[in-house]
Amino acid sequence: MLDLAKLPEKEKISAEVTIDFQRSYHVLLSKLSPLLFQYGLTTMQFAVLHALASGHPRQVRELTELLITTPGNMTVILHNLERNHLILRQRDKADGRSYRISITEEGSKLLERLMPFFVQVSQDFKNEYENNSAVRRVVDFARRLEGLPRHASTHAAGIVISKLPL
Repeated sequence: MLDLAKLPEKEKISAEVTIDFQRSYHVLLSKLSPLLFQYGLTTMQFAVLHALASGHPRQVRELTELLITTPGNMTVILHNLERNHLILRQRDKADGRSYRISITEEGSKLLERLMPFFVQVSQDFKNEYENNSAVRRVVDFARRLEGLPRHASTHAAGIVISKLPL
């Protein structure tokens, strides 16, 4: 078993933040996943619907970058949402090689039904942030990372672990 106390200080902090992030993520998922499962949704499918809730269509590439996933994974997510009539996929008129994704009326209604529960989970997470130093540390760290370049695009918040100073 890894003894964090034996690690150099920078590596110890990185390991602690990673562990705290993972725990926080699983707490959030444990509250959200059961409800989404009742509606036949995964957390990523819910995230896509939420991203489309503004009403304006998005390109597949935009959704992939926004949700920090792979193009292959996004293809499966969109296929399943489309199969369930929750989104509509149409060729982009300006660029015939890409698709524009929009939420359907059925998808909007489902999102409306889920939002009160999502708001409650968000409030629970806010309470955890206020009362749990590990959660607070992870969220504060993620906020500092949000918007920073990770490569040619913009980072949407996450954890970066490195042996070298960043």
